[in-house]
Amino acid sequence: MTLEEKIRAVVEYGLHLMGQGLSPPGVNWQAYEATLGEVHATPTLLSIFSLVHLPERAASSPMTVTPRPLALATLMPSSQQGEAVARGFQREWDQARRRFPGFSLPTFHGFYHLLRKYAWALPAQRGGAGIPLFEQWKAVTAMLFASGQDWQAGPATEFTLVGGDIPGIQDFVYTITSRGAARGLRGRSFFVQLLGEAVIERLLNELGLSLANVIYNAGGNFMLLAPPLSATVNGQTTEAILEKVRSEAEKALLDAFRGDLSLALAWTPLAAAEIGSHEFTSRASRVLKEGIAERKRARFGSVAKSQWEALFAPQGRPGNRYCVVCQTPLAEGEGEKLPGETAWQCQACASFAELARALGKASFLSLGSRPPSAKETWQEALFEVSGRWFSFDRSGDLVYALNDTDFLRHGAHGFRFLANVTPHVTQADVDRWQAEPEEDEEPPRPGDVRTFAQMAADAQGLKGIGVLRMDVDDLGQVMVRGLNLRTLAATSALSSALDGFFAGYLNVICEEIQKDRPESLYVIYSGGDDLFIVGAWDLMPALAAGIQAEFARYTGNNPSLTISGAVTLEDAKFPLYQAAERAGEAEERAKAYRRRQGSGEKNAFHFLGLEVGWEEWDQVLRYREKIRTALEGGAARALLQIVQDTYAQYERQRKTRKTEIGPWIWRGAYALSRMAGRIPRENQEAREAVTRLAQSCLNPAEIRFAGLAARWMELLTR
Repeated sequence: MTLEEKIRAVVEYGLHLMGQGLSPPGVNWQAYEATLGEVHATPTLLSIFSLVHLPERAASSPMTVTPRPLALATLMPSSQQGEAVARGFQREWDQARRRFPGFSLPTFHGFYHLLRKYAWALPAQRGGAGIPLFEQWKAVTAMLFASGQDWQAGPATEFTLVGGDIPGIQDFVYTITSRGAARGLRGRSFFVQLLGEAVIERLLNELGLSLANVIYNAGGNFMLLAPPLSATVNGQTTEAILEKVRSEAEKALLDAFRGDLSLALAWTPLAAAEIGSHEFTSRASRVLKEGIAERKRARFGSVAKSQWEALFAPQGRPGNRYCVVCQTPLAEGEGEKLPGETAWQCQACASFAELARALGKASFLSLGSRPPSAKETWQEALFEVSGRWFSFDRSGDLVYALNDTDFLRHGAHGFRFLANVTPHVTQADVDRWQAEPEEDEEPPRPGDVRTFAQMAADAQGLKGIGVLRMDVDDLGQVMVRGLNLRTLAATSALSSALDGFFAGYLNVICEEIQKDRPESLYVIYSGGDDLFIVGAWDLMPALAAGIQAEFARYTGNNPSLTISGAVTLEDAKFPLYQAAERAGEAEERAKAYRRRQGSGEKNAFHFLGLEVGWEEWDQVLRYREKIRTALEGGAARALLQIVQDTYAQYERQRKTRKTEIGPWIWRGAYALSRMAGRIPRENQEAREAVTRLAQSCLNPAEIRFAGLAARWMELLTR
């Protein structure tokens, strides 16, 4: 059977699910659907998050999903009805058929993304509660493409579950100097994302599979459904193809990055009966995860014998120059000068800087054939892995509109969400540099990515950078024992929903936070279930709190789905790898936080050396406003030191005497009372504010919130 016949079958099956025609004849659709589980038809879709429950946490209230076309603006729960789904789908499908006639791959991609757009919030007929109709079609399509020549008779009895990860991401992305880091940091991070996509593209092409076979793909970590290991595809077995792709990808990465990045690709047999049962996660996914971990421990194992010297010979090139960004030695005539400077950078770092610059302005991502003229290093590396040319235009045969689900309007074949908040050089940056040129900084050019120093200069109070790291608590446990229906479709649905927030809706949150001060936030990475953002430090606490609040709303305030994070403050010229490490350690402290009563942990935030639960954050904000009122009313700045000293005394006593009640209370009361008495009577508001502050903060349950707020205000008013 031809590819065209498969595409025709799954498109017509999707149309049938959307109520547009009978189930297409000639294919045993009942056998495919039976693999997904029992019939379960409901009028509305239960949120996939409502199926998540860790036994040690309180249960959440069920949340339904409003049927609406998918867009950044419609990701969040809402009771408002949107455009009629069936009517909108029919209109756009008619447009797609005119644009992509026949049943070719462009037609398939267009249909895939239209069905995702319109069926993401409709309930499936199979697979249980919480499974979107799109996921039912996607799972059936994945099995059909992986079922070999007899696909019309029903699914194969066995498949292969393939998973991949990219070891070395942390070192590759963050182990660069602060000089030039802002230009290339986002480029390095996004390259890793594209590298995962490049491997997937290669696998889908070699195995004759479709986009529907990708169960999830986030941050270089992916899983897909493939034919049985012994099945023959284009004259080779599935296992032979997987071995070939793994070794050729490892060799390409070794040649391009000298061992900094590699591919951990593993696979395991998957019985068809496991696809719609708990066995998908409890057995197959676990075995696959163990296989990936084993490949990580044996990096480049598939090419070690043939590439022995490349792996173990001394690295570096003879010469007296080095890359100022990654410190790689450069041979004579190698590399290029930084614009306006005497320093040099290697070709790879220059390429990642160009990738970040292009990404910040991108509206499309295109995959196609290699053009005649050589382009950037990052494009060449991805081409070596995938055989496809990645670019940010509409020149390829497969084009995605970024963050715009109305892709047909742009002549694209689909859409994808991408957290892409990138700060660009402003005229104020140019004027500032011209007034006071920095010897170790190149002249700013409008349109370039802003440096950390330029973002820090706009911060209120202290001129510094904030580094924010956040991720979902216990997601591994959620996937293993918290998801009530641990099937292939449920895994795909949960992964897609999480990525929709981190890769999609995060853009909306960031733009809201920086609406009064644009070009102040820089999303280095956000997708899957975690994020890394750099920006003017004073915006970061509000950003972190906004992300937590919106994530809670997105998941229906499910106690089993919480998020912890940390903000650390850094000098504008901080060593990036140290900042990333410090933020990571601070995030771990937030995850280790336990409440005073001894119940509950994680779901917390670390800021200025202190952890607080998110439910306590409002108390910190309340004290910050009390202190602000006092200062603006005429209280001396000594108020900030008094509150911080009182908190320090409390901490010393708590740690040394193992008690919370002690002299710090009356010493604080005395100091604050004296301060209130010294404020002129005409400043009654300030006198009362200091008095109220003394009355509320001088108890063990409150003093740490006041101490954190005082430190915060000190930095904001420095």
